[in-house]
Amino acid sequence: MVYEEELCALGDALDVDELPEEAVSLFEDYFRTGQRLPYENVYFERRRYLSILGSLSVLYGRQRDICRLEKVLESVCDERCWALPAHVNRENGDYRHEIDLFAAETAQTLAELARILKGKIDEKLRIRIVDEVCDRVITPFSENRFGWEQNLDNWNAVCCGCLGCAAADTGHLEIIDRVFDDIRHYMDGISSDGACQEGLHYWTYGMFYYILFLERMRDTAEFGERAGQLFSDAKLFKAAQFQQKCYMHGSRFVAFSDCERHEKYLPALVAKLGVLFPGKIWRPPVECALTVMETDCYRYAMILRSVLWQKEALGAGVFCDDLEGASVFPESQWAIYRGKDCAMAVKGGDNAEPHNHNDVGAFACILGGEELCTDPARGEYCADYFGEKRYEFLPTSSLGHCVPVVDGRGQKPGREMCADIFRADENGNVEISFAAAYGNPSLKSLVRRMHFDSKESILRVEDSFKSAAGLDIRERLVSFLPVKVCEGVVRIGDRGYLKVLNYSDCPKIGKQTYRDGSGKERTLWIIEWPVTGKSRFEFGTFKS
Repeated sequence: MVYEEELCALGDALDVDELPEEAVSLFEDYFRTGQRLPYENVYFERRRYLSILGSLSVLYGRQRDICRLEKVLESVCDERCWALPAHVNRENGDYRHEIDLFAAETAQTLAELARILKGKIDEKLRIRIVDEVCDRVITPFSENRFGWEQNLDNWNAVCCGCLGCAAADTGHLEIIDRVFDDIRHYMDGISSDGACQEGLHYWTYGMFYYILFLERMRDTAEFGERAGQLFSDAKLFKAAQFQQKCYMHGSRFVAFSDCERHEKYLPALVAKLGVLFPGKIWRPPVECALTVMETDCYRYAMILRSVLWQKEALGAGVFCDDLEGASVFPESQWAIYRGKDCAMAVKGGDNAEPHNHNDVGAFACILGGEELCTDPARGEYCADYFGEKRYEFLPTSSLGHCVPVVDGRGQKPGREMCADIFRADENGNVEISFAAAYGNPSLKSLVRRMHFDSKESILRVEDSFKSAAGLDIRERLVSFLPVKVCEGVVRIGDRGYLKVLNYSDCPKIGKQTYRDGSGKERTLWIIEWPVTGKSRFEFGTFKS
Protein backbone atom coordinates (compact mmCIF):
# COMPACT_ATOMS: atom_id res chain seq x y z
CA MET A 1 0.00 0.00 0.00
CA VAL A 2 1.51 3.32 -1.13
CA TYR A 3 0.12 5.20 1.89
CA GLU A 4 1.74 2.78 4.33
CA GLU A 5 5.05 2.94 2.47
CA GLU A 6 5.02 6.73 2.72
CA LEU A 7 4.28 6.54 6.43
CA CYS A 8 7.22 4.20 7.03
CA ALA A 9 9.60 6.37 5.02
CA LEU A 10 8.54 9.49 6.92
CA GLY A 11 9.03 7.68 10.21
CA ASP A 12 12.52 6.55 9.26
CA ALA A 13 13.47 10.14 8.51
CA LEU A 14 12.27 11.62 11.83
CA ASP A 15 14.92 12.71 14.31
CA VAL A 16 13.32 13.47 17.67
CA ASP A 17 16.27 15.65 18.59
CA GLU A 18 14.92 18.04 15.95
CA LEU A 19 11.43 18.19 17.46
CA PRO A 20 10.58 21.91 17.66
CA GLU A 21 10.06 23.34 21.12
CA GLU A 22 6.65 24.62 22.13
CA ALA A 23 6.38 28.16 20.73
CA VAL A 24 5.17 29.99 23.85
CA SER A 25 6.18 33.43 22.57
CA LEU A 26 4.34 32.87 19.29
CA PHE A 27 1.27 31.80 21.27
CA GLU A 28 1.24 35.21 22.95
CA ASP A 29 2.07 37.00 19.69
CA TYR A 30 -1.29 35.89 18.27
CA PHE A 31 -3.13 38.20 20.68
CA ARG A 32 -1.07 41.11 19.43
CA THR A 33 -1.00 40.41 15.68
CA GLY A 34 -4.03 38.19 15.03
CA GLN A 35 -1.82 36.01 12.81
CA ARG A 36 -2.43 32.29 13.34
CA LEU A 37 0.10 30.60 11.08
CA PRO A 38 3.37 31.43 12.93
CA TYR A 39 2.29 29.53 16.06
CA GLU A 40 0.23 26.89 14.28
CA ASN A 41 3.05 25.91 11.91
CA VAL A 42 5.19 24.95 14.92
CA TYR A 43 2.28 23.31 16.76
CA PHE A 44 1.37 21.09 13.82
CA GLU A 45 4.98 20.17 13.13
CA ARG A 46 5.09 18.83 16.69
CA ARG A 47 1.88 16.89 16.01
CA ARG A 48 3.49 15.46 12.87
CA TYR A 49 6.12 13.75 15.02
CA LEU A 50 3.43 12.51 17.42
CA SER A 51 1.13 11.17 14.70
CA ILE A 52 3.73 9.44 12.56
CA LEU A 53 5.61 7.78 15.42
CA GLY A 54 2.36 6.97 17.21
CA SER A 55 0.89 5.31 14.12
CA LEU A 56 4.06 3.30 13.46
CA SER A 57 4.24 2.17 17.08
CA VAL A 58 0.65 0.90 16.94
CA LEU A 59 1.06 -0.77 13.56
CA TYR A 60 4.39 -2.53 14.11
CA GLY A 61 5.30 -2.29 17.82
CA ARG A 62 8.97 -1.72 16.97
CA GLN A 63 11.11 -0.59 19.88
CA ARG A 64 12.97 2.01 17.83
CA ASP A 65 9.67 3.74 17.02
CA ILE A 66 8.38 3.45 20.59
CA CYS A 67 11.58 4.91 22.10
CA ARG A 68 11.33 7.95 19.88
CA LEU A 69 7.60 8.24 20.52
CA GLU A 70 8.17 8.30 24.29
CA LYS A 71 10.27 11.45 23.96
CA VAL A 72 7.53 13.12 21.93
CA LEU A 73 4.85 12.05 24.39
CA GLU A 74 6.81 13.56 27.28
CA SER A 75 7.14 16.81 25.34
CA VAL A 76 3.41 16.97 24.54
CA CYS A 77 2.58 16.33 28.19
CA ASP A 78 4.87 19.26 29.07
CA GLU A 79 2.96 21.68 26.80
CA ARG A 80 1.36 24.59 28.57
CA CYS A 81 -1.74 24.43 26.40
CA TRP A 82 -3.13 21.89 23.94
CA ALA A 83 -5.62 24.36 22.47
CA LEU A 84 -4.76 26.94 19.80
CA PRO A 85 -4.48 30.59 20.84
CA ALA A 86 -7.23 31.51 18.36
CA HIS A 87 -9.63 29.35 20.39
CA VAL A 88 -8.77 30.20 24.01
CA ASN A 89 -10.51 32.63 26.32
CA ARG A 90 -7.73 35.06 27.10
CA GLU A 91 -9.68 36.69 29.91
CA ASN A 92 -9.85 33.36 31.69
CA GLY A 93 -6.09 32.84 31.53
CA ASP A 94 -6.40 29.14 32.41
CA TYR A 95 -5.25 27.91 29.02
CA ARG A 96 -4.33 24.49 30.37
CA HIS A 97 -7.97 23.43 30.70
CA GLU A 98 -9.32 24.91 27.45
CA ILE A 99 -11.09 22.32 25.29
CA ASP A 100 -11.04 23.21 21.62
CA LEU A 101 -10.75 21.01 18.54
CA PHE A 102 -7.04 20.42 19.01
CA ALA A 103 -7.04 19.88 22.75
CA ALA A 104 -9.73 17.25 22.15
CA GLU A 105 -7.72 15.65 19.33
CA THR A 106 -4.58 15.60 21.47
CA ALA A 107 -6.50 13.94 24.29
CA GLN A 108 -7.89 11.28 21.92
CA THR A 109 -4.42 10.62 20.52
CA LEU A 110 -2.67 10.30 23.88
CA ALA A 111 -5.44 8.28 25.51
CA GLU A 112 -5.53 5.78 22.64
CA LEU A 113 -1.76 5.40 22.59
CA ALA A 114 -1.72 4.88 26.36
CA ARG A 115 -4.31 2.10 26.00
CA ILE A 116 -2.90 0.31 22.98
CA LEU A 117 0.76 0.59 24.01
CA LYS A 118 0.27 -0.43 27.63
CA GLY A 119 3.15 -2.72 28.56
CA LYS A 120 5.25 -1.33 25.69
CA ILE A 121 5.82 2.26 26.78
CA ASP A 122 7.25 3.29 30.11
CA GLU A 123 4.58 2.75 32.79
CA LYS A 124 5.27 6.04 34.59
CA LEU A 125 4.86 7.85 31.29
CA ARG A 126 1.64 5.98 30.55
CA ILE A 127 0.20 6.95 33.93
CA ARG A 128 1.22 10.56 33.36
CA ILE A 129 -0.51 10.56 29.97
CA VAL A 130 -3.77 9.33 31.50
CA ASP A 131 -3.49 11.92 34.28
CA GLU A 132 -2.88 14.73 31.79
CA VAL A 133 -5.85 13.72 29.64
CA CYS A 134 -8.11 13.55 32.67
CA ASP A 135 -6.89 16.83 34.16
CA ARG A 136 -6.95 18.84 30.94
CA VAL A 137 -10.03 17.43 29.19
CA ILE A 138 -12.13 14.81 31.01
CA THR A 139 -12.50 16.70 34.30
CA PRO A 140 -13.13 20.14 32.76
CA PHE A 141 -15.79 18.57 30.54
CA SER A 142 -17.48 16.82 33.45
CA GLU A 143 -17.54 20.02 35.53
CA ASN A 144 -18.55 22.56 32.85
CA ARG A 145 -20.72 23.13 29.80
CA PHE A 146 -19.22 24.17 26.46
CA GLY A 147 -20.79 26.04 23.56
CA TRP A 148 -19.73 23.46 21.01
CA GLU A 149 -21.90 20.83 22.71
CA GLN A 150 -24.94 22.41 21.01
CA ASN A 151 -23.19 23.26 17.74
CA LEU A 152 -24.49 21.88 14.47
CA ASP A 153 -21.06 21.76 12.85
CA ASN A 154 -17.64 20.11 12.84
CA TRP A 155 -16.79 21.47 16.30
CA ASN A 156 -19.50 19.29 17.78
CA ALA A 157 -18.44 16.09 16.04
CA VAL A 158 -14.71 16.57 16.61
CA CYS A 159 -14.80 17.66 20.24
CA CYS A 160 -17.53 15.21 21.26
CA GLY A 161 -16.06 12.36 19.24
CA CYS A 162 -12.56 12.81 20.63
CA LEU A 163 -13.81 13.26 24.18
CA GLY A 164 -15.91 10.12 23.97
CA CYS A 165 -13.00 8.07 22.65
CA ALA A 166 -10.63 9.49 25.28
CA ALA A 167 -13.15 8.74 28.02
CA ALA A 168 -13.50 5.13 26.88
CA ASP A 169 -9.73 4.71 26.65
CA THR A 170 -9.13 6.10 30.15
CA GLY A 171 -12.05 4.31 31.79
CA HIS A 172 -14.22 7.38 32.38
CA LEU A 173 -17.43 5.89 31.02
CA GLU A 174 -19.55 8.15 33.23
CA ILE A 175 -19.39 11.04 30.72
CA ILE A 176 -20.20 9.05 27.59
CA ASP A 177 -24.00 9.24 27.90
CA ARG A 178 -23.64 13.02 27.84
CA VAL A 179 -21.37 12.78 24.79
CA PHE A 180 -24.04 10.73 22.98
CA ASP A 181 -26.66 13.34 23.86
CA ASP A 182 -24.40 16.10 22.53
CA ILE A 183 -23.09 14.53 19.35
CA ARG A 184 -26.59 14.03 17.91
CA HIS A 185 -26.56 17.77 17.18
CA TYR A 186 -23.90 17.19 14.52
CA MET A 187 -26.31 15.26 12.33
CA ASP A 188 -28.94 17.94 12.94
CA GLY A 189 -26.56 20.28 11.11
CA ILE A 190 -26.57 18.09 8.00
CA SER A 191 -29.38 19.07 5.63
CA SER A 192 -32.14 16.57 4.94
CA ASP A 193 -30.69 16.18 1.43
CA GLY A 194 -27.35 15.07 2.92
CA ALA A 195 -25.41 18.27 2.24
CA CYS A 196 -22.94 19.83 4.66
CA GLN A 197 -23.13 23.60 4.13
CA GLU A 198 -19.75 24.07 5.81
CA GLY A 199 -18.33 22.61 2.62
CA LEU A 200 -16.48 19.42 1.77
CA HIS A 201 -13.40 20.21 3.86
CA TYR A 202 -15.35 20.41 7.10
CA TRP A 203 -17.59 17.50 6.10
CA THR A 204 -14.44 15.34 6.02
CA TYR A 205 -13.32 16.68 9.39
CA GLY A 206 -16.62 16.30 11.23
CA MET A 207 -17.75 13.08 9.58
CA PHE A 208 -14.46 11.31 10.29
CA TYR A 209 -14.61 11.98 14.02
CA TYR A 210 -18.32 11.17 14.14
CA ILE A 211 -17.61 7.76 12.58
CA LEU A 212 -14.51 7.28 14.76
CA PHE A 213 -16.60 7.79 17.90
CA LEU A 214 -19.33 5.39 16.78
CA GLU A 215 -16.75 2.76 15.85
CA ARG A 216 -15.09 3.07 19.26
CA MET A 217 -18.41 2.87 21.07
CA ARG A 218 -19.53 -0.13 19.03
CA ASP A 219 -16.60 -2.01 20.56
CA THR A 220 -17.91 -1.47 24.10
CA ALA A 221 -20.47 -3.60 25.90
CA GLU A 222 -22.06 -0.54 27.48
CA PHE A 223 -22.65 1.58 24.38
CA GLY A 224 -22.57 -0.80 21.40
CA GLU A 225 -26.34 -0.82 20.94
CA ARG A 226 -26.61 2.96 21.07
CA ALA A 227 -23.82 3.32 18.49
CA GLY A 228 -25.57 0.81 16.26
CA GLN A 229 -28.74 2.91 16.31
CA LEU A 230 -26.83 5.96 15.05
CA PHE A 231 -25.12 3.88 12.36
CA SER A 232 -28.60 2.87 11.16
CA ASP A 233 -29.80 6.47 10.78
CA ALA A 234 -31.03 7.00 7.20
CA LYS A 235 -29.63 10.54 7.27
CA LEU A 236 -26.12 9.18 7.84
CA PHE A 237 -26.36 7.30 4.55
CA LYS A 238 -27.31 10.49 2.71
CA ALA A 239 -24.48 12.38 4.40
CA ALA A 240 -22.04 9.59 3.53
CA GLN A 241 -22.62 10.23 -0.18
CA PHE A 242 -21.99 13.97 0.07
CA GLN A 243 -18.35 13.75 -0.99
CA GLN A 244 -18.97 11.79 -4.18
CA LYS A 245 -21.77 14.17 -5.11
CA CYS A 246 -19.35 17.09 -4.73
CA TYR A 247 -16.89 15.60 -7.22
CA MET A 248 -16.47 17.62 -10.40
CA HIS A 249 -13.69 16.46 -12.74
CA GLY A 250 -10.11 15.21 -12.64
CA SER A 251 -8.87 16.06 -9.16
CA ARG A 252 -11.43 18.82 -8.52
CA PHE A 253 -14.25 18.93 -6.01
CA VAL A 254 -16.73 21.71 -5.27
CA ALA A 255 -14.94 24.38 -3.23
CA PHE A 256 -17.88 26.27 -1.70
CA SER A 257 -17.38 27.75 1.80
CA ASP A 258 -14.02 27.44 3.57
CA CYS A 259 -12.65 24.55 1.52
CA GLU A 260 -9.19 24.08 0.16
CA ARG A 261 -8.92 25.15 -3.46
CA HIS A 262 -7.89 21.60 -4.43
CA GLU A 263 -9.77 19.56 -1.88
CA LYS A 264 -8.74 15.90 -1.54
CA TYR A 265 -10.38 12.92 0.08
CA LEU A 266 -9.28 11.16 3.25
CA PRO A 267 -8.55 7.48 2.44
CA ALA A 268 -9.63 6.36 5.92
CA LEU A 269 -13.07 7.91 5.69
CA VAL A 270 -13.88 6.75 2.16
CA ALA A 271 -12.76 3.22 3.03
CA LYS A 272 -14.86 3.04 6.20
CA LEU A 273 -17.94 4.48 4.47
CA GLY A 274 -17.50 1.88 1.75
CA VAL A 275 -17.56 -0.86 4.39
CA LEU A 276 -20.57 0.65 6.16
CA PHE A 277 -22.55 1.15 2.94
CA PRO A 278 -21.28 -1.49 0.47
CA GLY A 279 -21.99 -0.77 -3.17
CA LYS A 280 -23.23 2.76 -2.42
CA ILE A 281 -19.99 4.74 -2.04
CA TRP A 282 -17.93 5.89 -5.01
CA ARG A 283 -14.19 6.21 -4.49
CA PRO A 284 -12.64 9.17 -6.38
CA PRO A 285 -9.49 8.77 -8.50
CA VAL A 286 -6.34 7.96 -6.53
CA GLU A 287 -4.79 11.31 -7.45
CA CYS A 288 -7.51 12.92 -5.34
CA ALA A 289 -6.42 11.07 -2.19
CA LEU A 290 -4.60 12.77 0.65
CA THR A 291 -1.09 11.52 1.31
CA VAL A 292 0.32 11.32 4.84
CA MET A 293 2.01 14.69 4.44
CA GLU A 294 -1.16 16.24 3.04
CA THR A 295 -3.31 15.05 5.94
CA ASP A 296 -4.78 18.18 7.48
CA CYS A 297 -2.85 19.17 10.63
CA TYR A 298 -1.17 15.72 10.71
CA ARG A 299 -4.01 14.16 12.69
CA TYR A 300 -3.00 10.86 14.29
CA ALA A 301 -6.43 9.21 14.11
CA MET A 302 -6.76 10.03 10.41
CA ILE A 303 -3.27 8.77 9.54
CA LEU A 304 -3.53 5.51 11.48
CA ARG A 305 -7.04 4.73 10.17
CA SER A 306 -5.96 5.49 6.61
CA VAL A 307 -3.85 2.34 6.95
CA LEU A 308 -6.21 0.22 9.06
CA TRP A 309 -9.50 1.08 7.38
CA GLN A 310 -8.08 0.85 3.86
CA LYS A 311 -6.90 -2.67 4.68
CA GLU A 312 -10.38 -3.47 5.95
CA ALA A 313 -11.89 -2.37 2.62
CA LEU A 314 -9.12 -3.83 0.45
CA GLY A 315 -10.36 -6.48 -1.93
CA ALA A 316 -13.85 -6.45 -0.43
CA GLY A 317 -15.45 -4.91 -3.54
CA VAL A 318 -17.31 -2.39 -1.40
CA PHE A 319 -17.22 0.59 -3.79
CA CYS A 320 -19.62 1.34 -6.65
CA ASP A 321 -18.20 1.89 -10.12
CA ASP A 322 -20.38 4.64 -11.53
CA LEU A 323 -21.14 8.22 -10.54
CA GLU A 324 -24.33 9.96 -11.56
CA GLY A 325 -24.03 12.89 -13.94
CA ALA A 326 -26.03 15.28 -11.75
CA SER A 327 -26.22 15.92 -8.01
CA VAL A 328 -28.93 18.29 -6.81
CA PHE A 329 -29.41 19.30 -3.16
CA PRO A 330 -32.83 20.99 -3.10
CA GLU A 331 -32.79 22.05 0.56
CA SER A 332 -29.23 23.36 0.58
CA GLN A 333 -29.67 24.77 -2.93
CA TRP A 334 -26.58 23.27 -4.54
CA ALA A 335 -26.38 21.65 -7.97
CA ILE A 336 -23.38 19.88 -9.52
CA TYR A 337 -23.25 18.54 -13.07
CA ARG A 338 -20.56 16.34 -14.61
CA GLY A 339 -19.59 15.36 -18.17
CA LYS A 340 -16.64 13.61 -19.80
CA ASP A 341 -14.14 16.46 -19.39
CA CYS A 342 -16.38 19.11 -17.91
CA ALA A 343 -18.37 20.02 -14.83
CA MET A 344 -20.37 22.86 -13.33
CA ALA A 345 -21.38 23.67 -9.75
CA VAL A 346 -23.77 26.41 -8.63
CA LYS A 347 -25.37 27.41 -5.34
CA GLY A 348 -28.18 29.48 -3.94
CA GLY A 349 -28.61 29.39 -0.17
CA ASP A 350 -28.06 32.40 2.06
CA ASN A 351 -25.23 34.48 3.48
CA ALA A 352 -25.33 33.16 7.04
CA GLU A 353 -24.22 29.59 6.39
CA PRO A 354 -21.51 27.89 8.47
CA HIS A 355 -18.06 29.10 7.34
CA ASN A 356 -20.07 31.48 5.19
CA HIS A 357 -18.96 33.24 2.04
CA ASN A 358 -21.23 35.89 0.52
CA ASP A 359 -21.79 33.78 -2.58
CA VAL A 360 -25.51 33.36 -3.28
CA GLY A 361 -25.85 32.58 -6.99
CA ALA A 362 -22.14 31.82 -7.47
CA PHE A 363 -20.88 29.12 -9.81
CA ALA A 364 -17.73 27.44 -11.05
CA CYS A 365 -17.19 25.53 -14.28
CA ILE A 366 -14.63 23.20 -15.80
CA LEU A 367 -14.64 22.85 -19.58
CA GLY A 368 -12.14 20.87 -21.62
CA GLY A 369 -10.47 19.92 -18.34
CA GLU A 370 -9.73 23.57 -17.44
CA GLU A 371 -11.40 25.50 -14.63
CA LEU A 372 -12.53 28.55 -16.58
CA CYS A 373 -14.42 30.23 -13.75
CA THR A 374 -13.88 29.43 -10.15
CA ASP A 375 -14.69 29.65 -6.48
CA PRO A 376 -11.61 30.96 -4.63
CA ALA A 377 -12.08 28.61 -1.63
CA ARG A 378 -10.83 29.71 1.78
CA GLY A 379 -8.50 32.55 2.62
CA GLU A 380 -5.78 32.65 5.24
CA TYR A 381 -7.18 32.12 8.71
CA CYS A 382 -6.47 34.96 11.11
CA ALA A 383 -8.33 36.85 13.83
CA ASP A 384 -9.99 39.27 11.39
CA TYR A 385 -11.08 36.44 9.10
CA PHE A 386 -13.38 35.23 11.87
CA GLY A 387 -14.29 38.70 13.10
CA GLU A 388 -16.13 41.80 11.98
CA LYS A 389 -13.79 42.26 9.01
CA ARG A 390 -14.50 38.81 7.54
CA TYR A 391 -16.12 40.10 4.36
CA GLU A 392 -13.30 42.49 3.61
CA PHE A 393 -11.29 39.46 2.46
CA LEU A 394 -11.63 38.65 -1.25
CA PRO A 395 -12.44 34.92 -0.86
CA THR A 396 -15.34 35.55 1.53
CA SER A 397 -16.67 38.64 -0.25
CA SER A 398 -19.01 38.22 -3.19
CA LEU A 399 -16.43 40.24 -5.14
CA GLY A 400 -14.34 37.07 -5.17
CA HIS A 401 -17.12 35.02 -6.77
CA CYS A 402 -18.95 34.83 -10.09
CA VAL A 403 -21.90 37.05 -9.18
CA PRO A 404 -22.88 40.58 -10.26
CA VAL A 405 -21.77 43.79 -8.54
CA VAL A 406 -24.63 46.18 -7.72
CA ASP A 407 -24.04 49.89 -7.18
CA GLY A 408 -20.32 49.19 -6.76
CA ARG A 409 -20.94 46.81 -3.86
CA GLY A 410 -21.14 43.12 -3.27
CA GLN A 411 -23.65 41.03 -1.38
CA LYS A 412 -24.32 41.53 2.31
CA PRO A 413 -24.06 38.91 5.07
CA GLY A 414 -27.14 37.63 6.87
CA ARG A 415 -29.81 34.95 6.80
CA GLU A 416 -32.24 37.19 4.90
CA MET A 417 -29.63 37.80 2.17
CA CYS A 418 -30.68 34.74 0.23
CA ALA A 419 -32.03 33.11 -2.89
CA ASP A 420 -35.83 33.12 -2.78
CA ILE A 421 -36.06 30.75 -5.76
CA PHE A 422 -33.72 27.87 -6.60
CA ARG A 423 -34.75 25.34 -9.21
CA ALA A 424 -32.42 22.75 -10.69
CA ASP A 425 -33.23 19.66 -12.72
CA GLU A 426 -31.15 16.63 -13.69
CA ASN A 427 -30.46 18.00 -17.19
CA GLY A 428 -28.26 20.99 -16.38
CA ASN A 429 -31.01 23.63 -16.12
CA VAL A 430 -30.87 26.00 -13.16
CA GLU A 431 -32.89 29.07 -12.16
CA ILE A 432 -31.99 31.26 -9.19
CA SER A 433 -33.65 34.46 -7.95
CA PHE A 434 -31.28 36.26 -5.59
CA ALA A 435 -31.78 40.04 -5.61
CA ALA A 436 -32.36 39.80 -1.84
CA ALA A 437 -28.70 38.85 -1.33
CA TYR A 438 -27.66 42.45 -2.05
CA GLY A 439 -29.93 44.16 0.45
CA ASN A 440 -30.40 47.01 -2.02
CA PRO A 441 -34.01 48.25 -2.39
CA SER A 442 -33.20 49.69 -5.82
CA LEU A 443 -32.55 46.19 -7.14
CA LYS A 444 -36.05 44.81 -7.66
CA SER A 445 -35.23 41.49 -9.27
CA LEU A 446 -32.20 39.41 -10.28
CA VAL A 447 -32.83 36.05 -11.91
CA ARG A 448 -29.99 33.85 -13.16
CA ARG A 449 -30.85 31.08 -15.63
CA MET A 450 -28.19 28.58 -16.62
CA HIS A 451 -27.91 25.62 -18.95
CA PHE A 452 -24.94 23.29 -18.73
CA ASP A 453 -24.52 21.19 -21.87
CA SER A 454 -22.23 18.37 -20.78
CA LYS A 455 -22.14 16.79 -24.24
CA GLU A 456 -21.03 19.94 -26.06
CA SER A 457 -19.02 21.22 -23.03
CA ILE A 458 -20.75 24.62 -23.02
CA LEU A 459 -22.21 26.66 -20.18
CA ARG A 460 -24.83 29.29 -21.06
CA VAL A 461 -25.91 31.94 -18.56
CA GLU A 462 -28.65 34.58 -18.74
CA ASP A 463 -29.06 37.16 -15.97
CA SER A 464 -32.19 39.32 -15.95
CA PHE A 465 -32.36 42.49 -13.82
CA LYS A 466 -35.13 44.86 -12.81
CA SER A 467 -33.99 47.94 -10.96
CA ALA A 468 -34.53 51.62 -10.33
CA ALA A 469 -33.31 53.89 -13.10
CA GLY A 470 -29.61 54.62 -13.06
CA LEU A 471 -28.56 51.74 -10.81
CA ASP A 472 -25.07 50.63 -11.81
CA ILE A 473 -24.96 46.85 -12.37
CA ARG A 474 -21.94 44.92 -13.59
CA GLU A 475 -21.31 41.29 -14.32
CA ARG A 476 -18.25 39.96 -12.52
CA LEU A 477 -16.55 36.66 -13.23
CA VAL A 478 -13.39 35.29 -11.64
CA SER A 479 -10.78 32.76 -12.76
CA PHE A 480 -7.39 31.49 -11.64
CA LEU A 481 -6.39 31.05 -15.30
CA PRO A 482 -4.82 33.96 -17.22
CA VAL A 483 -7.40 36.01 -19.12
CA LYS A 484 -6.81 38.11 -22.24
CA VAL A 485 -8.83 39.65 -25.04
CA CYS A 486 -7.79 38.44 -28.49
CA GLU A 487 -9.59 39.61 -31.63
CA GLY A 488 -12.66 40.54 -29.65
CA VAL A 489 -12.84 37.22 -27.81
CA VAL A 490 -12.11 36.75 -24.12
CA ARG A 491 -9.69 33.85 -23.86
CA ILE A 492 -9.29 32.01 -20.57
CA GLY A 493 -6.34 29.70 -20.10
CA ASP A 494 -5.11 27.67 -23.06
CA ARG A 495 -8.38 26.71 -24.72
CA GLY A 496 -11.26 28.38 -22.91
CA TYR A 497 -13.34 31.31 -24.09
CA LEU A 498 -16.07 33.61 -22.84
CA LYS A 499 -18.60 35.10 -25.24
CA VAL A 500 -20.65 38.06 -24.05
CA LEU A 501 -23.61 37.89 -26.39
CA ASN A 502 -25.34 41.23 -25.85
CA TYR A 503 -22.49 43.62 -25.10
CA SER A 504 -20.59 45.11 -28.04
CA ASP A 505 -17.47 46.33 -26.24
CA CYS A 506 -14.75 44.22 -24.67
CA PRO A 507 -15.13 43.38 -20.99
CA LYS A 508 -12.67 44.91 -18.57
CA ILE A 509 -9.91 42.53 -17.46
CA GLY A 510 -8.14 42.95 -14.13
CA LYS A 511 -6.35 41.05 -11.36
CA GLN A 512 -6.54 40.92 -7.58
CA THR A 513 -4.37 39.04 -5.11
CA TYR A 514 -5.16 37.45 -1.77
CA ARG A 515 -3.64 34.91 0.61
CA ASP A 516 -5.09 31.42 0.54
CA GLY A 517 -5.55 28.97 3.40
CA SER A 518 -1.85 28.09 3.46
CA GLY A 519 -0.81 31.75 3.52
CA LYS A 520 0.36 31.73 -0.11
CA GLU A 521 -0.40 34.69 -2.35
CA ARG A 522 -2.83 33.86 -5.15
CA THR A 523 -3.92 35.88 -8.15
CA LEU A 524 -7.54 35.99 -9.20
CA TRP A 525 -8.32 37.26 -12.69
CA ILE A 526 -11.41 39.49 -12.87
CA ILE A 527 -13.74 39.95 -15.87
CA GLU A 528 -16.31 42.78 -15.67
CA TRP A 529 -18.77 44.55 -17.95
CA PRO A 530 -21.82 46.81 -17.43
CA VAL A 531 -25.35 45.46 -17.76
CA THR A 532 -28.69 47.03 -18.60
CA GLY A 533 -31.72 44.84 -18.14
CA LYS A 534 -30.35 41.53 -19.35
CA SER A 535 -26.97 39.86 -19.73
CA ARG A 536 -26.25 36.75 -21.78
CA PHE A 537 -22.90 34.99 -21.93
CA GLU A 538 -21.44 31.56 -22.50
CA PHE A 539 -18.29 29.61 -21.72
CA GLY A 540 -16.79 27.06 -24.07
CA THR A 541 -13.52 25.71 -25.42
CA PHE A 542 -11.80 26.02 -28.76
CA LYS A 543 -11.54 22.70 -30.54
CA SER A 544 -7.95 21.56 -30.89
